[in-house]
Amino acid sequence: MLAIEEAAELLARDHDFAEGGGKTIAIHLFGVKHAEDLKHLSVHELEEVAAQAGLSKSYGTELRKMIRLSEFVQVK
Repeated sequence: MLAIEEAAELLARDHDFAEGGGKTIAIHLFGVKHAEDLKHLSVHELEEVAAQAGLSKSYGTELRKMIRLSEFVQVK
């Protein structure tokens, strides 16, 4: 389980290291990769993760979608 602050640090790192158009993909991939550690967080808390990572709060909803999607996909 990741705390909001820890998740925000990891998300910010992944986002910062992504190149060009890959930044949004990095956010989505973060949600899939860390789904097990994030699934206990509410959408409001995921919005806070996004905000603390320096992103728009709307990415909290995207993270929730990716957590749900993780049940059906695998990271290569």
